[in-house]
Amino acid sequence: MKDLKDRTLSITSMFFRIFRKKHLSLRKRAALAFAYVTIITQRTLHRRIKNYDNSTVRLFSFSVHVADFEDYFWSFKDIFLEEGYNFKPDNDSPYIIDCGGNIGISVLYFKWRYLKSKILVFEPHPENLSLLRKNIEGNSITSVEIVPVALGDRNGSITLYGNKRAATVFEGFFGKKGRWNRELVENEAVVPIKILSEYMDDISVDLLKLDVEGSEGMILRDLSDKGKFGAIKRVIAEYHYRASDKNKLSSIIEILEDAGFLLAFFSGTQGVSDVSNRDFTHLMFTAVPKHLI
Repeated sequence: MKDLKDRTLSITSMFFRIFRKKHLSLRKRAALAFAYVTIITQRTLHRRIKNYDNSTVRLFSFSVHVADFEDYFWSFKDIFLEEGYNFKPDNDSPYIIDCGGNIGISVLYFKWRYLKSKILVFEPHPENLSLLRKNIEGNSITSVEIVPVALGDRNGSITLYGNKRAATVFEGFFGKKGRWNRELVENEAVVPIKILSEYMDDISVDLLKLDVEGSEGMILRDLSDKGKFGAIKRVIAEYHYRASDKNKLSSIIEILEDAGFLLAFFSGTQGVSDVSNRDFTHLMFTAVPKHLI
């Protein structure tokens, strides 16, 4: 009974939060509330009915192909409800580089928020890439270019560790093999790797989004070395602790501050984490050039 009461309060609280999103039109707020009720209902059915088919779901006008409904639920919550990638562009057709597109939920969010946006999305994992293409091409979404490569500090090929939930170029990123991470530790795939700077000639980037499981430091260093930060108006990134010495938070802060960016950090984690008992952890940060503030 207490669990039911807590869930009811949580759902009610989220409804109030949705309708307090003043940056969204009333129509979009109503659509988001309906989508939230739908996904909560689907999640309940998924948990209670054996073999309940949630491989394709509706999200607004989109038909979304998913591999794991629970992963989809948390992506929806983080991206559409918490809106970690919300920003205010200075034009109606912002150019967005999405590094770590996964199955395309972030791309759907950007297209829902910024209809005329132009998006360059990178995703190296074969399973995610297949679903990403279905979710973009199957919904006839235009002005989106999919690039099937990992991003890092060199061109060539590299081993990708992990599965469709999380994949990284760093062996050992997921810690020692245990019951919860066995599939992540044991899965490998060889994929092409490129440097991001090669895709940024003669463009202005309204948003650089990074969710690359520990490669954010290498990507930002490449952009710094190639002098590309002058073309970027905002960075929103997920920082992954314990990835490697190439991904130290202090180095990332130094790179961005040297490029004239101001940073702000935020995290959905409740309370203080005992990082000594976690195989990896992460937080979000946003960075904007000082002259644009």
